Amino acid sequence: MKWEVMDVRELKYQDEMFDLVIDKSTIDALLCGNFAYLNVAIMLKECQRVLKTGGYYMAISYGVPDNREFHLIREHLKLEINTYKIEKNHEGSNATSVHYIYVAKKLEGADKQCSEKWSQVMNQIKMEMEDAQLSELSENDNDIEGDKILRANMQIIPEESKQ
Repeated sequence: MKWEVMDVRELKYQDEMFDLVIDKSTIDALLCGNFAYLNVAIMLKECQRVLKTGGYYMAISYGVPDNREFHLIREHLKLEINTYKIEKNHEGSNATSVHYIYVAKKLEGADKQCSEKWSQVMNQIKMEMEDAQLSELSENDNDIEGDKILRANMQIIPEESKQ
């Protein structure tokens, strides 16, 4: 097995390369940051792209289905989704921890659907985002590469290019 580090929103793999993509709380981490819905949509687009048709995306998450499943059913994705709940009772206490496993199978025609629906999904997410968040792109110097990915996907023109 070979480990590689890269931005999940811009995977450096060819299309339809993997039978399985495992997400251990990456979706949770993205949903805690700025532009959360946008970043998750881009990540899932990339995961679907690198999956072979019939391959599986598996997310292990603390997030309840009401807060995760709608990301997996956005119009640019064509996935068959199953959700599993795993509870663990901790000995010596009344505490219980819960994880959810989201298993999504890439269906035939997923890549075509993504290319046809991507701009529609981006427009939907833009409407979901508050206008104030858009200004953060030009103000955030900490993630220049991340801003480039966001701009490319949202087709945002940098302020200096508008003059």
